[in-house]
Amino acid sequence: MIQVIYWFELFLVLPEHYAEGGMPYYIHCAIGTWLLFNVVGNYVIVFFLDTSIRGRFLSSEMKPNWRFCDVCEAVAPPRSWHCPVCDMCILKRDHHCNFTACCIGHENHRYFMMFLLHLSISTVYASYFNAIFLWRCTSFSVMGVLKLVFPVALFMFGGDTSQLQLYRLFCVIAFIGMIAAISLGCYHAVNVLNGQVMHERVKGFIDYDLGRKENLRQVFGERWYITWISPFVKSPLPSDGIEWVSVKKTSAKSK
Repeated sequence: MIQVIYWFELFLVLPEHYAEGGMPYYIHCAIGTWLLFNVVGNYVIVFFLDTSIRGRFLSSEMKPNWRFCDVCEAVAPPRSWHCPVCDMCILKRDHHCNFTACCIGHENHRYFMMFLLHLSISTVYASYFNAIFLWRCTSFSVMGVLKLVFPVALFMFGGDTSQLQLYRLFCVIAFIGMIAAISLGCYHAVNVLNGQVMHERVKGFIDYDLGRKENLRQVFGERWYITWISPFVKSPLPSDGIEWVSVKKTSAKSK
C-alpha cells in the first residue's frame, strides 16, 4: 500500500490543498518523493542484508558468553540467538520482523529503524492533509461516521462502493499505519538508546549500554547523524557483531 498511498496523497489529496503547477505543490511533491525513497529504500535493504552467522568465520573455541547452537551445530557469539523462522542464528538478534519477513539484527538494524522513522513521518504528514480532506468531503451524520469507522466493511460489502469511499479507506489505512509506525518506532528507539535488543530488554540485561551517543553509533554507524538523509549514506559499524568483549570493556570504563 505504500506506493498506492503515495499516489493518492500527491495526485488526489494534495491538489485539493494547493494548485497544481504552483511552487508549494512542487515542494510538497519533492518532500513526499524523498520520504517514499527512504521508506522503500530502507525496507528493501532490510530484506536483502544477511545478518545471520551464515558464511561468517567464527571461532570453534567456546569463549566466555559464547554458546553452542544445537540446531545450527555451530558456536554462536554473544547476543546471537537462533530464529525458528529463518532457521539460523542471527548476529545481535533483535526480533523477527513480519513486515519485512526477515530477522532484524546487527547488519540491518539501522535500516529497520530508519524505515520506521520515515514511515512515521510520512504517515503523520499524510494524515494531516487527509484530515482536512475528509473534513471537506464527509457529512458527519451517523452514516458518515460509520463510513469512516468501518471503511473496509462498507466498501467490500456494498454499503458504499463509491470512489469517495475508496478514498476514505486510503485515509484510514494511512492513519492506522501512523499509529503502528509511531508505536513500534518509540518502542525500538528506547531499546537503541539503552544499548539493548528485545531479548536483553525483557531480561533487564544492560551490559552493552555505552551511553546514548555510543549506543547510536553501534546501530547507525560512524556517521550516525546523517543516516536519515538516505539509505545509501555510508556509515560503517564500529563492531563486527561477533566480538563484544571490547564493547563490554568500554562500557565498564565509562561507568
